Amino acid sequence: MKRLLLLALMAWVVPAIAYAGPCPSSDGSPCLPDDGTQKDLLRRIREVQALNNEIRSAAIVWQNSRAGTDRAGELSKYEAYAQAKNTFDDKSVKLIDQIQKAYNVAPTHTSGLTRKPSGTNRTMAWMDGLPAQWKPRFSNNDDDYRAIQTKSGTHYASVNTAAYAGATLPNGDVVIGASLLSEALKDQNPGIIAQAIYHEGRHFADLVTTGWRSIEQGEVAAYTAVAAHDDTFKLSEGWLQLNAANLLANQAALDAGSERAYAITAKDEKLIKGIIDQEKARQGDFAKYYAILKAEVTKTTAEREHDELLKKTIASIALRSCANPGSVTQDELNALDKPYRKDFYRGEFPKGLEGADGTGYCTEPYFYLGDMAGANPDALRLKSLSTPRQPAISPPLPEQHVPAVPVDLAALTISNMRRLAILACDYPGRLTYADTTGAIKTAYVPLPAAQSAGSDLTGCARFVYDALVFFVPQGYRGALTPDWLRERALAYSPPTPPRGEPGGGRGSPPRKDPCYWDPGCNCRVCED
Repeated sequence: MKRLLLLALMAWVVPAIAYAGPCPSSDGSPCLPDDGTQKDLLRRIREVQALNNEIRSAAIVWQNSRAGTDRAGELSKYEAYAQAKNTFDDKSVKLIDQIQKAYNVAPTHTSGLTRKPSGTNRTMAWMDGLPAQWKPRFSNNDDDYRAIQTKSGTHYASVNTAAYAGATLPNGDVVIGASLLSEALKDQNPGIIAQAIYHEGRHFADLVTTGWRSIEQGEVAAYTAVAAHDDTFKLSEGWLQLNAANLLANQAALDAGSERAYAITAKDEKLIKGIIDQEKARQGDFAKYYAILKAEVTKTTAEREHDELLKKTIASIALRSCANPGSVTQDELNALDKPYRKDFYRGEFPKGLEGADGTGYCTEPYFYLGDMAGANPDALRLKSLSTPRQPAISPPLPEQHVPAVPVDLAALTISNMRRLAILACDYPGRLTYADTTGAIKTAYVPLPAAQSAGSDLTGCARFVYDALVFFVPQGYRGALTPDWLRERALAYSPPTPPRGEPGGGRGSPPRKDPCYWDPGCNCRVCED
């Protein structure tokens, strides 16, 4: 019954029903695309709506990131927001073009000069003669503000797309509310967007042909044109009722002689100008901020990449020096760049400084080069001679002919104890769990072999080594920690040299290297 009443009311204001069949139409009027085209349009609408949601969520994530200290993270989140917005703008423009072509709803006049308003619109004479181009766009802003250049200067206009499905501005700009995307998906009907484009197309055509008259005259003409093609747009009962109610309300105002002029007061223009100026200032400030942020992150990234490359370079030199002590020249060392970070070489060892069994080798030359404090070839050669080096790897032989050779865990443990003793005395601050974990391969180390292996060590290194020799057989390999080694090294007291003889050498206590163990130092250069 309600449907019949609605149609009766519409028949009162709609003089005739125009073409309402499939495309192409016989008279060039709106037409209904086939099911395949409608499904394709719904797929594209769904894609653009997802981008619309992504813009809003990306904007929130980016704004939240500005309160943190991760500058690179903030930049990447802003760029994700900007990318989502650019993609939305691009795909939404294409979507409108596809919909208006599929439904044939573009106006017959798609460009021209705006005409001077007539009748009650005398105060809007500045609207005359503005170049207008039919380019409808989706707007995902609740309020859209525009500065319009006219013959008499700059004027200002706005539209609330949260309250209206679409709007045409005095200069011919047409905006379609992005809220229609979700409406079209809810009803599974692209015609909801098509009818809004068609409605605004009537306003645009009036603007460049006769000029706008009263608001009511323009709305009656547009709603009447849409109502003539309700079957084409396949609108739901709710949309039919809404359009009919708007049509009847505007027609009633016309009949009562209470027409309203399309007018923007000087007060409104001043308010809109203030909002636009404020937004321009904000965008300008952000453009400067973004340029600084971009430069800062670019610089930080370049410095980090530089230091990573330098880290690999000194690792390569260290490995070459270990393989052939004395092969590195002073010119090579002088040619090394300076790092941006003093601790650039710390952290995970570069590839090649860790053996297949998990133990480190060639670490002393690596640490020496990493200090970047006047490295010289002679000192590098000595470090290379005293550090554990990677054993030569022979090509594998067929297993069925050559039995696997068991690993001598005792010998490997003794070699690791030597390395840890020297490292604990020379570089106590660089000891980490990566050095100690897995270093003790067995608790059963022959005492004569262990004592013989440490016979060339002196001073602090021999003191720590002897402590390890007695420590390991007790089966405490799981308790060996960097702290235990540091404590042994710090417990060493060198004998007082005879009068007139200098101290030093391997008999000296552990030197306080730049990263001397200090829980509050965080491995930065500490003051004495």
